Amino acid sequence: MERKLTKREVLKQCGITYDMSNLTKGNTIKLVSKLDKVDPEVAREIINQFPDFSASMREIIQDYKEKLDRAYNENAASVKSVYASCDSVLNSLQNCLEKEHLSFEERQYIIENMIEIINIKSQKDSENKNFIKALTLGTVIIGAVAGATLGIAYGVDLQVGKNGGVQDGKKGLSGPKDNAIKSILPPK
Repeated sequence: MERKLTKREVLKQCGITYDMSNLTKGNTIKLVSKLDKVDPEVAREIINQFPDFSASMREIIQDYKEKLDRAYNENAASVKSVYASCDSVLNSLQNCLEKEHLSFEERQYIIENMIEIINIKSQKDSENKNFIKALTLGTVIIGAVAGATLGIAYGVDLQVGKNGGVQDGKKGLSGPKDNAIKSILPPK
């Protein structure tokens, strides 16, 4: 069994003073990511000492969401621009292709260029889908970390059910502390 870290060790690894007076968003995220490496009682003690833990977690998650939204919007604008450029080139090539005096080789050259542009659009589409998957995964990870942190801190044995719902394997989610957990978990 792996040895659990002490409160002092966790705070030191995160660059936080013992009285937690130098908390920043950056070292708060480090702290949250290490809570699974401490005894649940120690995690609870750290969180109870944490000035307004719930509000800080909401602020961090909101900041992350705003960054995701901005990245998504910038990506959408970039994709739209590439598609518009490709469409413009395809239209120009199509207009060239409609000229009657072109030789077979000239038509073949234009068609090959059109295929290349279509491949560029297809590649950009694949990149876009992968980017969106990465954003979605990031969102899921942030939600899971926040939920797990609260679960560790409050001793809730969170389990994912067969239908994808989250439940407490020990006692069921109820009460004010458990409602805090419910508020950041994805809906069933």
